[in-house]
Amino acid sequence: MIPSPKNNPFCYNEARMKSPDRKLLSLRRNKTSFALAILLILGIVALFLSDLPAHAQDAPPTSETERPFLPTAHFRHLTTADGLPVNTIDDIYQDSRGFIWIATTDGLAQYDGYTVTTYKHDPENDNSLSHNHVQAIVEDENGRLWLATEGGGVNSYDPVTNRFTRYPYAPDTPGSFIGSTVLTAFKDNHNNIWFGSPPPFGIGRMNTVTGETAQYFQEEGIDGLAWGGIVDQQGDLWIITDRDLNRYNPQSDTFTSYPVPIRDDHLTDITQTEDGRLWISGMDGLYAFDPQNEDLSSVGEFYAIKAMQLVDNGRLWIGTHYEVRPHLIVVG
Repeated sequence: MIPSPKNNPFCYNEARMKSPDRKLLSLRRNKTSFALAILLILGIVALFLSDLPAHAQDAPPTSETERPFLPTAHFRHLTTADGLPVNTIDDIYQDSRGFIWIATTDGLAQYDGYTVTTYKHDPENDNSLSHNHVQAIVEDENGRLWLATEGGGVNSYDPVTNRFTRYPYAPDTPGSFIGSTVLTAFKDNHNNIWFGSPPPFGIGRMNTVTGETAQYFQEEGIDGLAWGGIVDQQGDLWIITDRDLNRYNPQSDTFTSYPVPIRDDHLTDITQTEDGRLWISGMDGLYAFDPQNEDLSSVGEFYAIKAMQLVDNGRLWIGTHYEVRPHLIVVG
């Protein structure tokens, strides 16, 4: 039995335990340690900013003496010297027990706040990880982890038995629902885990209760790789692909696509504000979409956006290749 890290203040997150995640992580191809650094700075700085008095957040600071939150932001590094298999990180996930799981290009790592345990592919063990390059991690309602790997398809990990189950790509085989290269993973409110794979494989779906699988191709309304997804306030699943925003209809098992007029590269992230608007980021801009009237508009001048995080004070933090800065959203 693996001890719970609940009493470890570095690892355990009480707020996360009490309320489910609504923001689902969107992962990117060719992610590097630099991208991880952006996301870590994004989360830590936003956390301390949210605790400041209102007057400290309203106006941008003009000098170092007006940045009271910066001296309290302490960073701790976790590297191969601490047991990580490699320093290139593709995803970080905290499970319902409080453990931190780290997806790397050379194995999966579990951190309990004190030590790192590494899981790797073992050619002599069919219950080991199918491939060492893990791209994305998500947890189902039963506490199992679902892993997207780049070369080994989908894996699930059961912490009770400490075993991996593999779902490899096998052409013309029932139950084979996604390619070998799987880059993204996210879940909905109906016990489904969704996986994104490069064309021609499209999107794969697995119901973790019934075991039912499905695959959606370009001719079924999916164009490009699924970069991420979110369940909105109405319970609808929205998925961003290369250049489209897609709404899934579980009754008809179909998608409705809304093209986003990006010029270069692809969409990167999606979130929702309290007023119901969906915010979609891309490598060349930020967009707001109103699901009620299906209106899409470009917002501000932002470039190379890689990640977004909405915090409680109504600020949308935007992480780019060049900077991390807050953008105030006026609701209503």
